[in-house]
Amino acid sequence: MTALAFAEGTAPSVALVDVLLPDELAGLALVRSLARRPGCAVVAMSVRGGLRRAALAAGAIAFVEKSGDVDALLDAVRAAAAPPPV
Repeated sequence: MTALAFAEGTAPSVALVDVLLPDELAGLALVRSLARRPGCAVVAMSVRGGLRRAALAAGAIAFVEKSGDVDALLDAVRAAAAPPPV
């Protein structure tokens, strides 16, 4: 089952996407597709920090480098899951 098919069946509120899996083009396409889904916030991650701009342009609300602190990843996922301010 692909990640997109899984998302269609489960309607996640947050998706954590490794932009390089399986490759950069497919990862960014997945970010774009998931970001278009109502109620799905996308947090992108990669070992390549240079992908930050492309991931955010594709619709991710946050980008985290894999070499960074695990707390930064957790903070990004928690922020993505938080309800928007009223």
